[in-house]
Amino acid sequence: MDTQEIETPKPLDVLVVDDEVEVGKVLAEIIKEYGDNATFANGGQRGIDLFIQRLEEARTSKSSDIKPYDLVLTDLSMPQITGYDVVSRVKKESPGTPVYVVTANKKDWAKISSQRGELQPDGFLDKPFDINDIFAFLTQVRANIKGPKH
Repeated sequence: MDTQEIETPKPLDVLVVDDEVEVGKVLAEIIKEYGDNATFANGGQRGIDLFIQRLEEARTSKSSDIKPYDLVLTDLSMPQITGYDVVSRVKKESPGTPVYVVTANKKDWAKISSQRGELQPDGFLDKPFDINDIFAFLTQVRANIKGPKH
């Protein structure tokens, strides 16, 4: 009888950006429950800072253990630095990194982003979110990520 090794997918490194601490932490915990890694950033500026820091560490490190985030999930409506700003900055710095906006206001994104001419997210996750929807979403993202990004 032949036995084949089943390749266990590597956990995704996900950056969760939200100004509502409870919401962001719950989403990060759901991601961790699925078996992935999640870092919570409280607000848009902190999210951008963490993303850039990790990107720079990955670019300059000789270790293959340090890599950019595989996925960014950002809230849309945040004070000062918004989800629009997070998407634009992440896509400018790392165009191949998937960025999804977590919002109940998809129509607001289309209206405002077309006026501002910003880079677009890869998609949206609805708020309020359901744990099964998040699990299905992470499975889909994992299937779409091909190889390491540098």
